[in-house]
Amino acid sequence: MKKTLTVLLIEDSPDYAELVQQWLSIRSDMAFVLNWTDSLLAGLNRLEQGGVDVILLDLGLPDSSGLGTFTRTKLKASGVPLFS
Repeated sequence: MKKTLTVLLIEDSPDYAELVQQWLSIRSDMAFVLNWTDSLLAGLNRLEQGGVDVILLDLGLPDSSGLGTFTRTKLKASGVPLFS
């Protein structure tokens, strides 16, 4: 049985989100559920629902940028691995 990881992608580029989905789909040893949001606010709202195993974070979003984006996400992530 494959392990399933839920990935939260906070990224404002639909093209990049599609590319990440393609990268994740080629793994045969693991299944991924990709939750994509295109703003920090939507990403933080998704985090509140729980069940996220890892976060992929764009630091340049329409509603936040740079260190502030990382800091706000890390505060809400409560131990979830975060990659930017």
